[in-house]
Amino acid sequence: MKYLKYLSKESGFMLLILALSAGALSIGFVLQYVGFGGVKYRPCPLCILQRLLLLACLLISLLALMLPVWQRAWSLIIGAAAITGAGLASWQLWLRGKPSVSCGVDPIERLIEQYFLTDYTGWFFRVEAMCAEKQPLFVGLEIPQWSIAVNLAVTMLCFGLWYRTK
Repeated sequence: MKYLKYLSKESGFMLLILALSAGALSIGFVLQYVGFGGVKYRPCPLCILQRLLLLACLLISLLALMLPVWQRAWSLIIGAAAITGAGLASWQLWLRGKPSVSCGVDPIERLIEQYFLTDYTGWFFRVEAMCAEKQPLFVGLEIPQWSIAVNLAVTMLCFGLWYRTK
């Protein structure tokens, strides 16, 4: 803890982004492989894309901690990834509200499963459900709603970092 006093406020923003991204990814894996309340939550293609974007936020925030010179650029890139993740989660919620529409076996799933993603890291990118499939609530909200909350929090942190480093 004594090393935290040497961090700049901008680095604190990046650490929060890192913690939010790592926490959301960790919770996603726990929900998929361990479950919650006796239910294992199965990811769909949009869930996997949201994971990829959170992973990008995590890795870019690590890079930003190592190269703090370009804080504004890093915050812009992370913010773009986070707002895209929130948009995907919103789309997923819309799909769940329209049972006649489904992402099904679509180009997104083919992209995820056809290329290197599932060859070497199948545990991370395994698609197990359809996007329109309803799953139980997790602590009062659906998983896409939690994803929107995390991604908007990351976006707000990026906005704050952008504003601070003018």
